[in-house]
Amino acid sequence: MWNEIYIVGNVSQDTVYYEGILRHKFWGGGGLNVALSAAYNGFTPHLVSVVGSDSNNLLKSIQPYLDISNIKIIDGNSCCFEIFYSSSGELIDLSSKFGVANSLENHFNSLNLIPSHYHICCRSPLESGKIIEKLVKNNLQFSLDFISSSISDQIRKTRDWLSDAFCVFMNSREYNIVMNEIDTNVISLLVVTSGSKPIRIFKKGNCILEFPCSEENFLDVTGAGDVFCGSFLCNYLSNSNIISSTEKAIRDSKKSLGEFGVWGLFNESNN
Repeated sequence: MWNEIYIVGNVSQDTVYYEGILRHKFWGGGGLNVALSAAYNGFTPHLVSVVGSDSNNLLKSIQPYLDISNIKIIDGNSCCFEIFYSSSGELIDLSSKFGVANSLENHFNSLNLIPSHYHICCRSPLESGKIIEKLVKNNLQFSLDFISSSISDQIRKTRDWLSDAFCVFMNSREYNIVMNEIDTNVISLLVVTSGSKPIRIFKKGNCILEFPCSEENFLDVTGAGDVFCGSFLCNYLSNSNIISSTEKAIRDSKKSLGEFGVWGLFNESNN
């Protein structure tokens, strides 16, 4: 039974807009979001990331939840995203300044890998294919997720390794972008989310399950997909039960909607 996980991904300063109106600024990023979701589900997450000298307050706030010993701090600015949503929470546009996140691949390569599960947030600027190749050569188990703004580039880097993945996560927008570029028949487990539409789960290209996911009120949708990913992954690693893992991941992602980013997970008033 797993109870630890290494998560390789960005930590970013996110600024979100709804209908063009500034709503809030907060710390997020795929790596941080998945790690916090894993922590909420009882795992010890080891976050592998690179942040700038502007991150001291962040590191203090997340230290109670996860291992920060593999987060490298270097001079410069942390990764930043501006995220634009419609009033219904649909992603309209995203702009980025990667800053020190450009050093993440070098930081990962400097680490001594130990037997564990590794989750890779396949998002620019990470050279995810090189990361995965190293994991495969060391016979280490891994899972992957993507983001729509960079999935076309990232899928080209990871395509040769999809058959080795324990699990792959996409949303329906990402899946539609790459469905003609990949052979889903080689993917052991593919989880495709779609906002309030049914979640589809594929094994070797066959859709084995669909789960309804009702529309919810939200304060902010940023990171809800990452929460689903971290929750499903940790529960499935623990119990190998797709149904209960999906149900828990849906509950957790809905809970995160009550705060900006994923911090709603830790707000008891959102229960």
